[in-house]
Amino acid sequence: MTLNIYRIFTIVLLPFAALFGLDSVLSIFAGFGNPAVMLSAVILACVVIYIFTSAFFLFKGILKNTFCKASLKDWIKVNAVIAIIFAALAIISCISILYLMSNKAMYNQFIEMLNSSRPAGLPSNYSSQELLMAMRSSLIILLPFSIILFIHVLITFRLLKKYSVLFSK
Repeated sequence: MTLNIYRIFTIVLLPFAALFGLDSVLSIFAGFGNPAVMLSAVILACVVIYIFTSAFFLFKGILKNTFCKASLKDWIKVNAVIAIIFAALAIISCISILYLMSNKAMYNQFIEMLNSSRPAGLPSNYSSQELLMAMRSSLIILLPFSIILFIHVLITFRLLKKYSVLFSK
């Protein structure tokens, strides 16, 4: 049962990994001029590496019952730690923003603040309502992705223990 859930979660995460991989490559180039962008690009790249290495472990190691290099296990573990931190922070951020949007007083205060100080580089023809709709749309995608990623990492650690013989030579 756990393996079926893990397989489904892996298949769900792979398209996100492809999109985030492209984004992180582009962000790394932009990060040469801005260290904050570089940090977020590297974190996103670690999430992408985790998803692809865990998928390789699932499809080649577990399902085909073939041996994997010990370095694959190391890659999975290192990037899983960063991926679970990323997922936890994203879940907390999404829940905080959803709470902000559900509380009328805070929501109105946020719209007022957004109208008074527009983010730099934002075209003037975007209204605060359009920005909030874009934020809500992002949350609809990011929250389930983060929850699935968090659970996926937890299952991965269990499977790494269970199938540790696949990493021996």
